[in-house]
Amino acid sequence: MSFMIESSVLDKLKPAIHELIELLKKAIDSKQPLLLRHHADADGYTAGIALERALLPLIAGKHRRERDAFYYYQRLPSLTPYYSYEDATKDIQTFLRNAGQFEMKAPLILLLDFGSGHESLPAIQKVKIYGAHVAVVDHHPPDDHITQATSVHINPHLVGSTYDYSAGMLCAEIAHLIVAENKDKELPDQHFYFIAAVSGTADKVASDEYKKYMTMSSHHGFSKELILKVAQALDYEAHVLGPTSGRELAQDLLGKDEKRQHKLLALIEKQLERFFAAQLISCLHYADIDEKKHFLFVKVPIEQLTARNSYPPRGRSIGLVQQHFVDKGKKALVVGVGQTSFNFRCNPEIKNFDVNEFIAISRKKLPHAQVSGGGHRVAGSVTFISAASKEMLDALEEYVDELENYMGKH
Repeated sequence: MSFMIESSVLDKLKPAIHELIELLKKAIDSKQPLLLRHHADADGYTAGIALERALLPLIAGKHRRERDAFYYYQRLPSLTPYYSYEDATKDIQTFLRNAGQFEMKAPLILLLDFGSGHESLPAIQKVKIYGAHVAVVDHHPPDDHITQATSVHINPHLVGSTYDYSAGMLCAEIAHLIVAENKDKELPDQHFYFIAAVSGTADKVASDEYKKYMTMSSHHGFSKELILKVAQALDYEAHVLGPTSGRELAQDLLGKDEKRQHKLLALIEKQLERFFAAQLISCLHYADIDEKKHFLFVKVPIEQLTARNSYPPRGRSIGLVQQHFVDKGKKALVVGVGQTSFNFRCNPEIKNFDVNEFIAISRKKLPHAQVSGGGHRVAGSVTFISAASKEMLDALEEYVDELENYMGKH
């Protein structure tokens, strides 16, 4: 078996990936239920759908009726960017009920596009108390305790990589290996390279690996324009679907039914153009733009510009502003400022900026602010109590001034 592309990151992750595949095979053979939990965004959905396409036929093959597979398989998005204690509690209630009614085993829970951070640890520990096994496929900065608490932990950071892979790209490769190992099942081509390309596009991955998936997709007739449209549409539908799986809809957007796919994309594209244009105008109008010597520091009063459950949400809105300045050839650190949160989007060229570093500094400096959050180096969010909002804003200003001084010296 070989991966779809050559990658030193995948080579280093290969032992953990094969360990996960063996764990999945063992679960399916023993009729242990599988629960896929993924973040409710485009990367999370691509991760979940890729594995769903590979695993569901194998699960169905173990049962007399195909529909019985869904007693042993479930995929659920999580609105929080970590495995929350609340979601874990709901999952426990479900599988304890199934154990009582149908004598089913505790599940193997796969956490996709989240689960590596310390925020997920209490939830993982709780489901394990009730007999569940947990595996994580993620690409966010990991906490050492997660590896100790899980059966398998797949994360590029654990092998010295950073942002070469998104979760959907990793899961597409894992799904490809599962299908390749089961050629006798006559599984159709699931276009995992296309799913990987959509995932990387949605998560703004810029690695050589991402470019290889884009090239593969192009060779198979999937244009860059189509991939971008699918990535944007999937992010929007993930927002609309909330905590529901949207199984057929998400599958159709990723090409299961091409006629529906193109109709959906045409419909969604018109809505997104309108939403994005209106939101960008509002954000730029109310933004506080501080022209530093080496970059723009842009503060957007995002809480006043987004209604509850509206689209685009805060992070996506801040991303629009940051992309606006990128398109103008300017480096920008854009922050959506709320009463209890900051949302960050930053040019990678501002090398000393790190969301997770700012969180660590804030926790140490303001222990009473109840700071939490995370993300990638240049994109993420921070939450805190409203009483600390001025202190947090002062800490942010100080951190940005230090960035400016650092760039001036280097």
